[in-house]
Amino acid sequence: HEPNTLDLVRPTQAAASDSPFADRSAIAVLPFEVDASQPDLRYLAEGVCEDLITSLSHVRHFPVISKASSFAVAADENDHRRIAEMLGVRYLVSGSLRRYDDDLGQTIQLIDANTNHVLWVEKYTLKRPELLDHLEDQIAQIVSMLTTRLEGAEAVKARTKRRSQANVHDLVWRARWHFNRLGGDDAAEGKRLLDEALSLEPSDPEALIQRAFWHHLDAWKAQKSRDIIANNLRLAHRAIAADEYDSRGHLAAALAEILLRNFDRALVHCERAIQLNPSYAHAYAEVGTCKLYTGKPEEALEPFETSLRFNPQDYYVFNILAQTAQAHCQIGNWEEGLKYARRSSSLKPNFWLAHLCEVTCLVRSGELRSAAHACATLLKASPSFGRQTIAWLPFETDDEIDFFYASFEAARYDAIQTGLIDDPTLGADLSNVTRITPR
Repeated sequence: HEPNTLDLVRPTQAAASDSPFADRSAIAVLPFEVDASQPDLRYLAEGVCEDLITSLSHVRHFPVISKASSFAVAADENDHRRIAEMLGVRYLVSGSLRRYDDDLGQTIQLIDANTNHVLWVEKYTLKRPELLDHLEDQIAQIVSMLTTRLEGAEAVKARTKRRSQANVHDLVWRARWHFNRLGGDDAAEGKRLLDEALSLEPSDPEALIQRAFWHHLDAWKAQKSRDIIANNLRLAHRAIAADEYDSRGHLAAALAEILLRNFDRALVHCERAIQLNPSYAHAYAEVGTCKLYTGKPEEALEPFETSLRFNPQDYYVFNILAQTAQAHCQIGNWEEGLKYARRSSSLKPNFWLAHLCEVTCLVRSGELRSAAHACATLLKASPSFGRQTIAWLPFETDDEIDFFYASFEAARYDAIQTGLIDDPTLGADLSNVTRITPR
């Protein structure tokens, strides 16, 4: 039975309703409606929403909720006030796409959820052959209209204008649509589409950014070598060179620098990403990651919490929850660590880091029987798990690696003794590991 992820994040949203937005009115873009008889427009509708969110995120004077969070809430709710309450926003953007012969009709509206009044509505018609040529200009126009309505005469900050070949733009949007499905086949198809886009236009910023993110996820999944990660850093640098004002290129560079243990450089990129996009939840999370892996777990908690408040339902939230659990482990807050570890594994049942943190909290708090069961679950999810798995994480010293691995070995020993797992290679010195005492 899959958990309801919405239920898991609602307490976080409610507890954080006064921060980090403070007195600023936030906005969320809801999924655009597409006629059921025109399913081929779905990728285009998602692309419009993603580009609207990206463009709005560069308007520094109000926060913008991530696509994953707004789409997830809208999937379960249809009442505007309820959606706004759950997301902690005042304004909602909604719309629809319809095809009429060779033309594409688009309707967009801005809603004040406090009053349920439509503040602005506009209809656009695009000729199909000219669709992708003019879609970026239309989105810029929409963002300008939205911000004018929201903030009076305050203009949208100027940023580098992107001009892509129409077919390159289409390939990138199709790739993003596949990536959002999160399936293995979709990931492969998305990568193929991006490769095709970059073969046509090697300096397209969006294709470079999406390709860098794909490589990062692949590196994490397969624990790739430093040489491969260094190649991804070069790809991120190309994305920054193509559009230095896009916060996502800086985040891609930060992700690679973290895995290469260049934390000072990573923080510079994170700070630049946040400067460009103050609503960028993932950038706050990576600030926390830098603190976590440089021996400052107490300082990591605040940026992790900020990230979860801005974006409680994106694809990487399971990792932020696991890293929050990891920070509590390193501090010695076993109860809090256990809570976050279990939330993470509820979202991503096979995520080894969440299970490792659960094992560690249970061992260190003296609950060895429960730790043994958690260890058996970890090894079922990740049969090849060992010290090398932990060592791939970018710790600056071996002390924390040894700390987590000793906890794992203590739980593994008890799991073997109680028959939960079968391991004839049990080391001779493991009879002492159960004597671990809390830090």
